[in-house]
Amino acid sequence: DATAPSAITFVTVNPANVTYTNNTTVTFNATVVDAVRIGSCLLELNDSVNANNASMTVTGAGTASGYCTLANSTLVTGTNYTYRVWANDTVGNVAKSEDRRVIIDRTVPVVTFVTPTGNNTYSTIVNLSGNITFFNYSISFSSVDNIA
Repeated sequence: DATAPSAITFVTVNPANVTYTNNTTVTFNATVVDAVRIGSCLLELNDSVNANNASMTVTGAGTASGYCTLANSTLVTGTNYTYRVWANDTVGNVAKSEDRRVIIDRTVPVVTFVTPTGNNTYSTIVNLSGNITFFNYSISFSSVDNIA
């Protein structure tokens, strides 16, 4: 067998490519297909400073298709990671997945209201309503107020 594993596919529980999340515990899963037998899988996880490699658990090792898992990887807040899965078959042929990115962001947005300055006065009825979506968080509001 001179053919590398032909398909490394990320399973839907992975962060989608270029995902922003506030969850620092991430599970990586991939399916691997080979003409003969899957030997092992490795997760390569890089940030801007470090390259980390971790062996993945292979379900179906020794068969033509396998499922590779690395559960509960703890990632650092404020970090942009690139990750990929490497797979080899039992005779040493190697393949790698596409590169993907996940960004861990636990910083709460700051909202500041600025009041009018100087001797200006404003008197009006303000009718506010709308929706704001920011990194998978939604805020809905509706308000009528007399500002004087």
